[in-house]
Amino acid sequence: METKLIVAAASIGVCAIIISLFFRIFNIKSKSYDDFTNNAENNPDIDIINFNKKVESIRGFLRRKWYFRGNRYIFTINRNTIVYDSINQMRNISIDKFKYQELQIEFENEQGIDAGGLTREWINLVVNNILNPEFGLFIFSSGSNSKILPFHCSNKIENHLEYFYFIGRILAKILIEGYSVNIPFERSVFNYLLGYENTLEDIKIIDQELYASYMKFELLICGSNDIDVDDWIKNTKYTEGFSEDDINVIWFWKAVRSFTLQEKSKLLMFCTGSPRVPFGGFKNLVNKGEDCVFTIRKSDKDLDGLPEAHTCINWLVMPKYSSYEVLREKVLYAINECEGGFLFV
Repeated sequence: METKLIVAAASIGVCAIIISLFFRIFNIKSKSYDDFTNNAENNPDIDIINFNKKVESIRGFLRRKWYFRGNRYIFTINRNTIVYDSINQMRNISIDKFKYQELQIEFENEQGIDAGGLTREWINLVVNNILNPEFGLFIFSSGSNSKILPFHCSNKIENHLEYFYFIGRILAKILIEGYSVNIPFERSVFNYLLGYENTLEDIKIIDQELYASYMKFELLICGSNDIDVDDWIKNTKYTEGFSEDDINVIWFWKAVRSFTLQEKSKLLMFCTGSPRVPFGGFKNLVNKGEDCVFTIRKSDKDLDGLPEAHTCINWLVMPKYSSYEVLREKVLYAINECEGGFLFV
């Protein structure tokens, strides 16, 4: 898609210049245009620039800079082959002629004289035809039947880049003439033309399935920072005298529930070597590609000692504690002071 957008935007410098002018205003002192996009962060009063005044400034600039009504060029168009005729005749028009001279349209076998109305009709017809997904250059974005973006398989159409070049020139003509034409591009296309970067949120608007794939891939690689204690308990086993009914185990999970998300993440890091939950939850904890269940094992150390961790096998080894408060204090001390978690005593 990016290649198509580059061709469409770069096919004529006029289009890019006009768009950039929308965000600028002439500075009399410096004899140059100030770029609002660069100054916006440091200028809280930037919103006082009225939209209508911007448009008036742009159109005034165009009238002074680019428009000379003395010369004209004529396109003779067959309505049945409007896109192909328009492209063929556009090939013979130089950029300067396109910018400086007035276009007139003649439709074959019709008597109408173009005083502006036929040109507007021609532009609307051309735009409707070439942007129609049935033409093959554009497709509807996912979940939308009204917004379009360049079709990634449009290269199957012969000379497809020339069509995008043509679209770029049409966009420039629309801006120069001040026409109102329905250009149903997705926001990401306009972002590209304006030089803005697209984000994952823009992808979500364009293609919800692709966005979902990105998010699933991120989850697969990075895991989740959402630590579900119930899922953790469900996928824990106990050895060496501990069971789920042991008071120390009950106290431990009570403490875990009381922890902040950051503390839970530190505990998980202490026990497993990773601060995040694998894709699919705690049942998918692994070691060297094999399932490795989180295990709480009773230690033979003294009462109220610090817990130990074997991160290679996802083990937490705890002694018995005299109270819930002591257990909570010792676990928090271990996860905050004993980084690494491997056989800390």
